[in-house]
Amino acid sequence: MIQFIRKIIKLLEGGKSTRHLLNELGKKYKTDKINDHHSFAGKNYLDIYDLYFSPLKNKDVKMLEIGIREGSSLRTFRDYFKNGHIIGLDINPETAFTEPKISTYIGSQSSSASIEKIFRDHPIINIVLDDGSHVNELTIASFNLIFKKLPPGSFYIIEDMACTYLEENLEGDIIRGGWPGMALNDPSVKMVNKRDDMDQLFYKIIKDLDYRQGEVEFIHFWSQVCIIKKK
Repeated sequence: MIQFIRKIIKLLEGGKSTRHLLNELGKKYKTDKINDHHSFAGKNYLDIYDLYFSPLKNKDVKMLEIGIREGSSLRTFRDYFKNGHIIGLDINPETAFTEPKISTYIGSQSSSASIEKIFRDHPIINIVLDDGSHVNELTIASFNLIFKKLPPGSFYIIEDMACTYLEENLEGDIIRGGWPGMALNDPSVKMVNKRDDMDQLFYKIIKDLDYRQGEVEFIHFWSQVCIIKKK
């Protein structure tokens, strides 16, 4: 824990850590996790993740990312966790591919059948990263389906938290912006979010923490990113 705190302080002060590897891989595969939209105060998503992931990078890590798109993020983490295996889940069949140490599945992130299939094939998953629909009801459904299945010490990450405030239907803009999978969801699912729904989830976690109960060791908030560790 002391080393982790020191790494956070160093990053906040603008110092350099082992984050170069993850960033270089992000550049190599052109993941959007390093672009300006996903950066704040000199730190991008991969800078933040390195704080939590660097002690694991040589271990047999199983990581599930919800949202595949072109696969750049999966390849980034595949090369970072050189002894691990990366799993992708997406509702869009066009995103499916197979490469060494990468497996992809097609299905909705809120589908219990899809989640059960993944965990039958990969019973132990250490990291889950939700970069999927960005629809609050689906985000919450995924968390409720998956978190209870994770082993102690696992990380559950929710990305692009700015989307949790969207209160008007932006489905057309999202599709034109590169998320064609939105059109494959149940017609009842709209790109309309009420932040109160997410806040209720977070409030429950924080209250349990304060009462020294529940399954969460900590919940950390960064710009657009929430990181939850299972105790």
